[in-house]
Amino acid sequence: MIQEFSAPAELARLLFDPVFQGDNVPRGDGKIVMVIPGLFGNDLYLEPLRYWLRRIGYSPASTSLWVNAGCMHRLEREILAHITRRTNGRKDPIALIGHSRGGILARAIAGELRERVSHVVTLGAPIAAFRQAVQTHEIYRFSTGELRTMIVRASALARRVLDPGCRFPSCECEFLRNVADPLHSSTAFLSIFSNDDVIAPPDSITAAEGESREVKGGHTSLVYNASVYRIIGDFLGAAGEN
Repeated sequence: MIQEFSAPAELARLLFDPVFQGDNVPRGDGKIVMVIPGLFGNDLYLEPLRYWLRRIGYSPASTSLWVNAGCMHRLEREILAHITRRTNGRKDPIALIGHSRGGILARAIAGELRERVSHVVTLGAPIAAFRQAVQTHEIYRFSTGELRTMIVRASALARRVLDPGCRFPSCECEFLRNVADPLHSSTAFLSIFSNDDVIAPPDSITAAEGESREVKGGHTSLVYNASVYRIIGDFLGAAGEN
């Protein structure tokens, strides 16, 4: 639990870490990188990550979501509409980075846009738990533990309030298919997780696709973790060479 209150200290360490200055990080190619917030979050807390992406040579984009809560199909459509506006309708390749629930949205958007998404990075994204919920129609299977159960129930309540017509996990909507369908062969996928994460532990994340990398630290602070930044920089740079 203590790890989940360490985000301010993690951010302070990041600001003084050489990686935040772009030292020994591959330069970007100007590609648009959409950064998607986690549950009950919005774009504001991801500003350090977008600032860093801009510093190393990418064109970071926010989602313009008021809050990541409610029906994920609706949120996916809102983000896709914003991608269209951000790219002026062009079909240039983009990259996606999603934190927690935002990683599930990133995975679905990659399933929708196919070869337009060059790579996806998820940070503590419980994709395995999400897919299991869809298969079993039981959203609490991976939520053992008081904090996780509380978060899952709060998410379900928000969905009922914001989108009373949503029938997740038994809705069989397009969003669920986008998460389940294989990625395009040209899309590189990276899942970053922490064994210290009490909100999205490894058993809720494991996915049989792409690469996985483990770091230390809590769930919330993944977006301020210097080790995560190094991994992302190397991954985006290497993917850009393929």
